[in-house]
Amino acid sequence: MKFAEINLLSELDKPEFKDLRAAMNERKFVATEMIADPSDPSIDEISKPNASGAGSVFIVKEGRLRVFLAAEGKEFTLSILEAGDIYTCHT
Repeated sequence: MKFAEINLLSELDKPEFKDLRAAMNERKFVATEMIADPSDPSIDEISKPNASGAGSVFIVKEGRLRVFLAAEGKEFTLSILEAGDIYTCHT
């Protein structure tokens, strides 16, 4: 899901974004790993090391990520994110 014609990852590699990169945390996850579940606070890998995931923004550096809603045994895919895509967690 491209929101702009720029490559966000290439832009962030530029020297003028050094301070911004320093404020970011890089995390790696394995395939099928659940990284956040609003109904289960123990599964909140996105917000670590922060105590709250509200307002968190993340950028997919490599691989793919499925964003979905689940209820009553069914899943509804909202988006498939790929390298360079961004996502925000908010309430």
